[in-house]
Amino acid sequence: MLKTSYTEFGATSPIILTSSGARPKLTLPFKFNGGKTKKDGPKKKVTIADSVMVQLSLDSDEEGVLVKAPSEKFQLRNPIRPYVTSTSEDFEEERNFLSENIFPVLNQQCQLRGCAFSPTDVQWQPGDKVTLTGQLLRLNLDCISKCSPFFICLLGQTYGPFRSADSPKLQKDVISFPSDADWLDRNYTVAASAGYSWILHDSRQNCSITELEIIQAAFLSDNRYCYFYYRQPEHLDAKLEGLSNEERDILMKKFLPSSEDGDFKIRDLKQRIVKKGISVKYFRTLEELGDHVLKDWSMVVDEIYPPLVNAPGVIEIEEYREWIAHESFAENCRQVFITSPDLNCIMEELTSFAIGVLDEQYSEMEISIPVQPRYRNYSISSILRKPSSSELKEKSLMVLTGDRGSGKSTLVANWLKQFKEENPEVKLIFHFVGSSGRSRDISVFLRHCIKDLRQEYLKDGTCHLLSQVHCQIIKC
Repeated sequence: MLKTSYTEFGATSPIILTSSGARPKLTLPFKFNGGKTKKDGPKKKVTIADSVMVQLSLDSDEEGVLVKAPSEKFQLRNPIRPYVTSTSEDFEEERNFLSENIFPVLNQQCQLRGCAFSPTDVQWQPGDKVTLTGQLLRLNLDCISKCSPFFICLLGQTYGPFRSADSPKLQKDVISFPSDADWLDRNYTVAASAGYSWILHDSRQNCSITELEIIQAAFLSDNRYCYFYYRQPEHLDAKLEGLSNEERDILMKKFLPSSEDGDFKIRDLKQRIVKKGISVKYFRTLEELGDHVLKDWSMVVDEIYPPLVNAPGVIEIEEYREWIAHESFAENCRQVFITSPDLNCIMEELTSFAIGVLDEQYSEMEISIPVQPRYRNYSISSILRKPSSSELKEKSLMVLTGDRGSGKSTLVANWLKQFKEENPEVKLIFHFVGSSGRSRDISVFLRHCIKDLRQEYLKDGTCHLLSQVHCQIIKC
């Protein structure tokens, strides 16, 4: 059970931490203006609740003139996850070759750009447990939806298992299957009941699983990054050389169509893919396939994620590592999120609280900045002076509590995304405790906050002042 509660703190110190150290409150309601303190300017506040910092601010050089918030220093680059498929029994060698030799090279290219190349390759056989229980097709279609628009398909001369034309029509809303039910019937019905009802259309009940995967990825979804690789029949010449008649029969049974109907279906499928205008390359050997895949997907990587400026230097710095840990943690929490009326109410309450911060009134810090830059005698007492204690009219901190594993981080991560989309002008600073080995270190957290505050609030002439404040806060 998730709960929300409010806690009030007096505005007598620039930093107040709860006992857990995970829900601090930092308020800096001052504005710099050419070395002078502007007390009647727009107020700025940062609050943190359950691993999330929300900063709402209005900044301007002149009254009534808003300045756009600075762009993010880093950009999250999600992994490129192509779904890899083929007919089930005759492309094992090619798929293993790509997995062992080509995909690692593409992943190295992505690593230098701050992302990853992580294909989803579900290899299966008709006798596998997941196949016999009817879960294979649903699983594959779910993976395709998650990987879209990235798709790699290898096709040869076989069509794969399919329901014959004289098979009885499948019905919707089947609750149970007889013990002797065909494994294809199970897979088609389970997938249809999971949201892929188009499978039960009369024209698709006799398609193979491979064709159904292609329909989902290339015909019904975004196919910008769908790539097909057709293996030419001549590839058998080298494989059949020097084999006995018995060995030849076994090999030809594996690589050639099992029926005239299957031969017609695979030819028709290939033609429809070409007419669709989707990229198709032809190969005979593993090396040719590897060259095509490497060239095509290197272009995809270049198009989506251009090279970083000084990539090794950026990726290795501590600030980037901490940033990517929190962003990746949040993105992972968003992968599976099922809303409910209670969760929607909590998210609305979070949003109302964050928006309400704009209307709150705060006591201001008195700041003394030397007029002449030649003066170098500073003291913390001359930089920060505690204002007189005053009771806040509004509640200043919102705490989200719940049992371990109840979904607090998932809720907050999804709320963050929703709030940012609805309020793009608002600066958000968030910190997920547990996202990295250093995320529980309070000094790392404070540096994270202060660096973002420096980027958002300070001009060049005020950096020295922030350094003084920074040092004193870290010592506290």
